[in-house]
Amino acid sequence: MDLGVILPQARIDALVSVGAWPDRTILDYLGDVLARDPELPAITTYNGEVGGETGGEGGGETISYGELDRLSRRLALALINLGVNKGDVVSLQLPNWWQFTAMHLACARIGAITNPLMPIFRERELSFMLGFAESKVVIAPHVFRGFEYKPMIESLRGDLPNLAHAFYVDGAGADDFATALLAEPLEAGREADAALEARRPTPNDVNEVIYTSGTTGQPKGVMHTANSTLGHLSAWIEHHGLNSGDKVFMASPLAHQTGFLYAILQPIMLGVEVILLDRWDAPTGVELMQKHGCTF
Repeated sequence: MDLGVILPQARIDALVSVGAWPDRTILDYLGDVLARDPELPAITTYNGEVGGETGGEGGGETISYGELDRLSRRLALALINLGVNKGDVVSLQLPNWWQFTAMHLACARIGAITNPLMPIFRERELSFMLGFAESKVVIAPHVFRGFEYKPMIESLRGDLPNLAHAFYVDGAGADDFATALLAEPLEAGREADAALEARRPTPNDVNEVIYTSGTTGQPKGVMHTANSTLGHLSAWIEHHGLNSGDKVFMASPLAHQTGFLYAILQPIMLGVEVILLDRWDAPTGVELMQKHGCTF
């Protein structure tokens, strides 16, 4: 895809030289955490659809950084097998579940572009956003808050010629997320590392397209690079004195830039655990913050 983007080298050099841009990708920070301890907890999800906390009494398990690395590699290789190339857009209409973070890392490994979409969006918003971004893949829940996503998305496919694949978390059949993208241990293949390394993007490649609200017209697709997002977070982390001893709580949607920045990217930069709540409930939020010792 030709994004029509011109990011002059002089501007890149200027921002890197003064330390405003770290000139790294999120994969570099993930590598730092893995080198420190791959068993460190990465994500604990409170999933209201199953009524439990993965890592708590509700069943399931917390995702460690080693597991997150492995799963994101598998997902990246699955995307390659589906024909997803550098610059292709992968839309994620997901709640605050670990699959969101794993999918962004998978896209980051192969130069694909993550497009966060709010779970509340319906036909009107999706038909424009998926079409304008020329999304090649969309990942959505099977059901979230009583709404079934597959019938809605399938009803739009005829008007979205670029949308080649749609998968649903906790779905059924061939388009179930886990069945389609996680069933085979692709990361164990002999050529896996080479395939991923050959596609690894630079810190100045567009890796996120996120839409504005469209208050005064159609939403605008805002393009971000690793440098533009991680540069902001580097300054934020320094200003607030955050470090590897912190723990993050997030109830703002990951598909909003608040959630995307502070609950997907920031925890990896710090190498800390993030506790995700997929629907706001004040007593539950307070309970989780207290239980897990969240500091941010």
